[in-house]
Amino acid sequence: MSRHLKARIVLIFGSAEDFAEAIGVNSSIISKVIRGRKVLPERTRNEWARFLGCDPKDIFPNAGGPHAAG
Repeated sequence: MSRHLKARIVLIFGSAEDFAEAIGVNSSIISKVIRGRKVLPERTRNEWARFLGCDPKDIFPNAGGPHAAG
């Protein structure tokens, strides 16, 4: 589970549903990413970080590993 991502989403948007609406995706995608069931490509990770006002490494600390997409 990505606690850093979840915490940042709640801090900035209040809920995963509000974040999903703001970036134009289904909230199930947000949930899958938070739970580690979906890996985002680098470009999408960068976009999410921009919306959340942080560095991608802050919310995706394990990105770029052997299972990362992008």
